[in-house]
Amino acid sequence: MLQMSANIAGNAIKLRMFDTFAGVEREWRAFEKHAIMTPYQQFDWLEPWYRHVGMAETITPLIIYGEANGSPAFLWPLGLQRVHGLRVCRWLGGKQCNYNFGLYDPEILPQLDGDGIKSFLRKVCELAGGIDVFELYNQPQTWNGIANPFAEFEHQASPSPCYRMDLQQDFEALEKARRNPRSIQTLRRKTRKLAETHGDTRLESPSDQAAYEKVFQSFLDQRAVRFGEMGVPNIFAEPGLGDFLKEVSRPVEGGKTPPLVFHALFAGDGVCATYAGLSQNGHYSCFVNSVNLVDYGKFSPGDIILTGVIEEYCTEGYSGLDLGMGTERYKLSWCEEDILFDCFIPITMLGILQTAGIRTMLKLKRAIRSNPRLWTFAKSIRKHLRGS
Repeated sequence: MLQMSANIAGNAIKLRMFDTFAGVEREWRAFEKHAIMTPYQQFDWLEPWYRHVGMAETITPLIIYGEANGSPAFLWPLGLQRVHGLRVCRWLGGKQCNYNFGLYDPEILPQLDGDGIKSFLRKVCELAGGIDVFELYNQPQTWNGIANPFAEFEHQASPSPCYRMDLQQDFEALEKARRNPRSIQTLRRKTRKLAETHGDTRLESPSDQAAYEKVFQSFLDQRAVRFGEMGVPNIFAEPGLGDFLKEVSRPVEGGKTPPLVFHALFAGDGVCATYAGLSQNGHYSCFVNSVNLVDYGKFSPGDIILTGVIEEYCTEGYSGLDLGMGTERYKLSWCEEDILFDCFIPITMLGILQTAGIRTMLKLKRAIRSNPRLWTFAKSIRKHLRGS
């Protein structure tokens, strides 16, 4: 652990930098209980991710913890990596985080500004022994109604948006406000037909190992089919990511809820679809889903399970929900686009050159993804190149 002091937004901040999760675990877990944060910055999500994925990518944790008057002010879960000879600092979690953010004290966050953070980052560079560039991808403009201070830096829209919505306890009122009557009636009719054809339908989260193994294997099988159709590698078949998902989602002794909770839509004994997501401080975030379209496609099992998941979290009193990154029709039927941003803060001349190239590449990527014709063409080329 290394430490020094800085002054940000009029607050005397003691900065501590950790290159291991163990060194800051106690402070991190305690801070989670009241911090403004997204579900993806939980210790129990990022620590297993690092062991299974980040370590193999030769990332070194660069976890910054700031204290004001002995109380936590913010925690930034960053990591340092050599990329083409440059020392690049990014959020930990990589592609396994739909939102990248820090943990912030509710009173400190509104006071942070670009100038204060810039002086803070200079201190971070000193502690780390030199950084060429901070590449901070996929950040929300606001969280819990408070602006993200990194939005004050030069930034650009991320290639893909997230999809977010507010929840309310009266699910029926929410459904009527979001969906048209015809779509509601159609889905209920399909739910009845599914039950008549394949057996009683139910939404369950596996609570024991045997039930979990069945749901998890169904998820893997369904995703494998989907990846094959898309013409992309099955990332969940890779040891690192597959082992990570299994660790964070399997049942925990003592009835404790795992970080990643699976929901499964059953019809009789068959698993029609799955949803897996994280929760934190009243917000549910869908990380991944799967659907068996071969056996159940005509019944719209993806729409059925999503409706059930939203209803469950409304009933439990959650205030918000998101369906992750990537544009899909079903997301737009419930949520609004939440435009994320990428922020690049070069420190050295090499970092400046790196940033210019990345910004151009990401703008092109966003232009392709936001144009339906170009995106369809790009996906067909990708599938062709992979021999599918």
